[in-house]
Amino acid sequence: MTALTFFPERFSLPFADSVHGKIFDLIDGPDQKVAIAAPRGWGKTSIVALALIARYILFRKCLDLNSGQIIAALYGCVQKLMAKVEQLEADYSMKKAKCDAKI
Repeated sequence: MTALTFFPERFSLPFADSVHGKIFDLIDGPDQKVAIAAPRGWGKTSIVALALIARYILFRKCLDLNSGQIIAALYGCVQKLMAKVEQLEADYSMKKAKCDAKI
């Protein structure tokens, strides 16, 4: 849901339950490390490095940032997330101001 809500431009195609459903099950499961095999271009990296990390940030889940590889992979994604959050805050403020003005 985080993927579709916050990154509709990245996740514009419907998810295939046979592939993406398994990916979501793996990342929501109890295992700390999993291998995800899916065809090239099916959004594995976008799901894990963008949507999952966004969900972790939004819901304040604990991240293990001991791995330099994780930090390198997420740097651009976090920048995009922060830009999206700023956009959402601006949109919310505009809507809130309009609602307040009507009262």
